[in-house]
Amino acid sequence: MILSQPPGDNDRALVTLVLHTTAIHGSAYEVAVRVGFLRDGAFDAQNLVTIPHAKLMRKLGQLNPEQLAMVETAVRRWLGL
Repeated sequence: MILSQPPGDNDRALVTLVLHTTAIHGSAYEVAVRVGFLRDGAFDAQNLVTIPHAKLMRKLGQLNPEQLAMVETAVRRWLGL
């Protein structure tokens, strides 16, 4: 799931992702979200990565606002924000 904002003209073309896993461990930072474009699993707020835009291939789908809020809350808790 893309978590970052689109870069500005003077910013580096990077994107930060919250990775989705099917290997659930029961962590407080895993957010199980059912979406038709991913296998059953969870977004792992402990597994954030930043990659160049060029590595993105295609959009798979979109979370609804409630699902997105749950993932954002877990990321904020993990980062202590």
